[in-house]
Amino acid sequence: MALSSKGPLRVFLVAAVASVGGLLFGYNTAVISEALPLLMKTWGLNAVNVGVVVSAVLVGAILGAAVTGRMADFLGRRDVIMVNAGFFALGAFLSGMAPSMGWLIGGRLITGMAIGSVSLTVPLYLAEISPPGNRGALVSFNQLAITIGILIAYLASQPLIEVENGWRHMFMLGATLALFFGIVTLFLPQSPYWMVLHDDEEEARAALSSLGITHHEEVIAHIKEELTAEAPGDSWVELFRPNVRPALFVGIGLFFFQQFVGINSILYYAPRIFELSGIPSGLAFWESDIMAVVNVLMTLVAIFLVDRVGRRPLLNIGIIGMAVSLAALGYTFFQAQSLWALHGLGIASLLIYIGCFALSLGTMGWLIIAEIYPLRIRGLAMSIPTVSHWLFNGIVSFWFPGFIERFGIAWLLWLYALIAVAAWFFCRRFVPETKGLSFKAIQDFWVKWAERTKESNILYYITATVAATGGMLFGLNTGVIAGVLLLIKEQWALGPVAQGLAVSSLTGGALLGSAISGWAADLFGRRYLIMGLAVIFVVGAFANGLAPSLGWLLAARFLTGIAVGTVSLVVPLYIAEIAPAKIRGALVTMNQLALVGGILISYLINAIFANVAEGWRSMFIACAIPGVVMALGMLFLPESPRWMINRGKISGARRMLRWLGVSDPAGEIDQIRESLAKKSENKLSALLQPWMRPPLIIGFILVFIEQFTGINAVIYYAPTIFQAAGFTSTLGAIFPTVGVGFFNLIITVLAMRVVDKVGRRTLFSLGLVGLVVSLAVLGSAIHLIESFWPAKWIVVGAVLVYVSCFAMGLGAVNGLIISEIYPQSLRGLAMSVVITANYLFDIVIGLTFPTIVSYIGMSFTLWIYALVGVGGLLFCRFYLPETGKHSLEEIETHWREGRHPRTLR
Repeated sequence: MALSSKGPLRVFLVAAVASVGGLLFGYNTAVISEALPLLMKTWGLNAVNVGVVVSAVLVGAILGAAVTGRMADFLGRRDVIMVNAGFFALGAFLSGMAPSMGWLIGGRLITGMAIGSVSLTVPLYLAEISPPGNRGALVSFNQLAITIGILIAYLASQPLIEVENGWRHMFMLGATLALFFGIVTLFLPQSPYWMVLHDDEEEARAALSSLGITHHEEVIAHIKEELTAEAPGDSWVELFRPNVRPALFVGIGLFFFQQFVGINSILYYAPRIFELSGIPSGLAFWESDIMAVVNVLMTLVAIFLVDRVGRRPLLNIGIIGMAVSLAALGYTFFQAQSLWALHGLGIASLLIYIGCFALSLGTMGWLIIAEIYPLRIRGLAMSIPTVSHWLFNGIVSFWFPGFIERFGIAWLLWLYALIAVAAWFFCRRFVPETKGLSFKAIQDFWVKWAERTKESNILYYITATVAATGGMLFGLNTGVIAGVLLLIKEQWALGPVAQGLAVSSLTGGALLGSAISGWAADLFGRRYLIMGLAVIFVVGAFANGLAPSLGWLLAARFLTGIAVGTVSLVVPLYIAEIAPAKIRGALVTMNQLALVGGILISYLINAIFANVAEGWRSMFIACAIPGVVMALGMLFLPESPRWMINRGKISGARRMLRWLGVSDPAGEIDQIRESLAKKSENKLSALLQPWMRPPLIIGFILVFIEQFTGINAVIYYAPTIFQAAGFTSTLGAIFPTVGVGFFNLIITVLAMRVVDKVGRRTLFSLGLVGLVVSLAVLGSAIHLIESFWPAKWIVVGAVLVYVSCFAMGLGAVNGLIISEIYPQSLRGLAMSVVITANYLFDIVIGLTFPTIVSYIGMSFTLWIYALVGVGGLLFCRFYLPETGKHSLEEIETHWREGRHPRTLR
């Protein structure tokens, strides 16, 4: 096993038995696509009901994968596999006997939990019973079984399509397979690796004998050697060790690309794809079967080659084949649908795509994650990419239909082709070759990787990226109202005041959230507060999307606004407190980058659902997805060491600093404690001390300039502005906003790269100059719109320049400076007061913009905003400090000494 390169025949038999779990995985994944048409006929399900039934499996799979890793490490691999057999049987019986849709959803949820669990435990078990020379083939038995299960689902379902209540028989067949699986799992031995890990060498020897392995002592000694090389400790902490983090990154990346090259979209919707292409229904009926056969055959090829040529060559060849076939398949849909030659090309491209996927990402993803994690935490570590797999699956399934409806199948396939190209670069750069390596050799590879990158700032960037998902949620919920407003103002006949309320209700909640955010961040900690906010974002997204009336919508927007206001403080605060001074500007700016990325995504979502019936509901619900990502991601991030020291949790702070790769945690703690020794009483009255006035004045002026130069008026009402410029249709008014979001994102990326080199004040000044000029031009173009025909395009250009200049200046710099200029003991409270003022100003803008425009016109309103920008330039020249060259502790010392802001440059 561990020492021999090849394994005895009995190992192959045990692997085949365990892989029946994969067969159930495949069957229960595919059978729903065959059963849904019958269910719709039986119960008259609408699109929402169908979505709930399908998503129940995905939700269950996420739950199952999330809890199974720890269970597999605690209970053992075989025991969890046996439990899965029971869940499969129970879920299938409940689904097949369901008297109502509620029972069916419950059955599919339980089935999904089994699918999520078995998708982790079977590859894990197979990897640990396999010798290095056969491990690739034996672990790939699971993927072969999945493809066979899919094929069985398609073949077995066809005779039942015309049978009354045939869907019940489809599910009951799954129950029969689950009972068979439960019986055969009784004959599986426990993983010898797991037995040695738990000091049960006697049972480990018995397991090795069951596998036909005779050199027991050598194998056990080898496993012990591997365990000795691994650091003991709390398993959650071990996930963050430098040699584990890159392996987690590789696992998550593989499953990201596995899902985002479109495999499940194409498998789920293959009949519809060919219906759109003009393929006759009789031929399209057999497409699923043909694809399933190709899937099985190419998985067999992968099994034959994986231990001969290696993992990386198969990944590279397969991914290139997918990119080419996706591009060709997209071409067939882009051209005339009446050409049979193109239909033939489409079929060939689809089958090549399926075969290449089976050869590469379909098989290699599960194999590689079963090999690359340390034994002590292998189950727990595998749960991270496995949960990611099911989460990515759900995201793709959610947005795929809407994308097709808006842009067409060809553009989607070309997008998948581009993602496949990115996957090729990812695999060449990050995925190691594990062919023939023992588990210890694989771990030695990651240890050497960690040693090569120990001076890297990658941990800070990863931490900031995950936390900045809060900024994306801020941007999504800010920008989405632009498209929603065009639809609901017609559906609900909203006047200017009602439109202003719909926009500013989010800001009203943000005002409350910002008011309590500093107190909450200091009480609960930065990390736990961000996790709680993620839940509010998810609930708020669904509450907005399901709103039956304007009053309900205003309440839901207010709830979401509470999370927006709180996250706008706590995320930059958290990032600033974990970041070293030399890259603090870039890291904090990532929150702004995520914010503008969220705005861009919101505009894309608006464009996708602009012409869909009540599409505004889908616009809102789509905003829930990043909330789920943020909640899961924050589970694995450290708490702010500065906050922990401030709360007296010195040992915890030391652990967090080690997680972040700080070489001298003790010295860092001493420096922070020295700063905290100067702390003032953390009350509102402390903000009124004379030395605190300059940073408070700076904060208030910065947010005043940001709001009263009109950025949120443009973000909230961009489609309205474009309508005023002559773009009269709904989509015509929304589509230019995508360009606005794109320019906003690109310039924010550039600002992020130079903010620590050029300086805060320089970017602030340059951005304001461009902003003032573009506002003046924009107002003039709108004023001349009726007499000068090119004016409508000047409006588009001026808005793009305006947003770009804002992104370069105020957008990149304001939040960064505000997160830097306040002392540690008062940072949360001071930022809360300033951000509360920011939302007060935002409410004034959002609530009054439609009314002011109706009185004095769009042009004069924009010219007033330009005058505020001129005042901002004077403020920068005579008062604004430069904080980029100083640590947070140095900035605090400057204020305490009573020095003028201008001297901090």
